[in-house]
Amino acid sequence: MTIHLPKDWTQVTLAQYIGLADLNEMEGSEEERVLATIALMADIDIEDVRMVRMADLGRLMGQLQFLKDPIQGKVSKSIPLRWKRYKIAKDAHTMTAGQYIDINYFLTNKKAPANFADIMAVLMQPTKFMFWTRKKKPMEHEAIKQDALNLPMTIVKPLADFFLSTYNELEKNTADYSLRTIERELKRIQDMIALQDGTTG
Repeated sequence: MTIHLPKDWTQVTLAQYIGLADLNEMEGSEEERVLATIALMADIDIEDVRMVRMADLGRLMGQLQFLKDPIQGKVSKSIPLRWKRYKIAKDAHTMTAGQYIDINYFLTNKKAPANFADIMAVLMQPTKFMFWTRKKKPMEHEAIKQDALNLPMTIVKPLADFFLSTYNELEKNTADYSLRTIERELKRIQDMIALQDGTTG
């Protein structure tokens, strides 16, 4: 049986990357983790990997040494994917209120990198005629999420890093704005109380 493994990060999908993160937390021996890693990366059953000779196992793991390297890639504005194209809302400052609420939910209720597919599905804007963005249809999130799981990590990781950096900046600005709003409201209430104290005295 020939086992085909990815040669670099361009051939590793988001689904595989999430699987790798899960394997890092799995219990069991290091040998079991090695077999599971090869099975995941080759998209084959682990029982098939158990049939591999020990001499070949070392060679296969050698082919996956690139997994220790950092993921390199450029921030993309659009993504061609299986007869579809998506534009990316990559800057948190251009998000709609709905996108902001959805992203907050996925950041709060799922741990990275398991939340990457949902976050990408929020950021990926479907296009029509491959050029113009179109409004997402109700209940389309899951279909877009499945497309996101097939994206190479050299697209996902740079986008996630860039977006989250602008998102954190937006969160700080939003928190500062909220604090200023609260302070203004508190001052208004204090002024009203002072005014009432002045009239009752």
